[in-house]
Amino acid sequence: MSRIIKLLSISLLLLSSTSYAGQDRWKGDSVDSHLGPIAKLQLFQNVMGNLNVGIVFPSSECSDFSSEVMMAPSYKINGIAVKASAQCVDKGLRMDFPATRTGMEYLKSQLRTKANVTYEQDNFELKFSAMGFSNSEKDFSRSLEGI
Repeated sequence: MSRIIKLLSISLLLLSSTSYAGQDRWKGDSVDSHLGPIAKLQLFQNVMGNLNVGIVFPSSECSDFSSEVMMAPSYKINGIAVKASAQCVDKGLRMDFPATRTGMEYLKSQLRTKANVTYEQDNFELKFSAMGFSNSEKDFSRSLEGI
């Protein structure tokens, strides 16, 4: 079983006494999974200046932010295999994101045209609402404008 599944399983066990419902739409730059805030999709600007979307989840491997980008296992996103990269974005938090421009554009296309996006890895699924993504994407892009 991959690390993300192990980490999410442990985190979900810790939260099992609390009931969460995922957000039903994008708010600001992110949306929670159907399991609640333990995992979320988040908009970000990559080092090439492109707008990308990553899945953020707890990771004991991350002690702080790191600029190092690592290889990550591929995800099936709405049934299509997408190569992934990973980066520690904070203490205890990791972000996995499409490793290729084609994967990045595919994910954003799914978020623009579908009601939900499903990430699958090792027979474990996380679902995210796509409702409101287009507005969040436009707002996020506007926030990056300026001299």
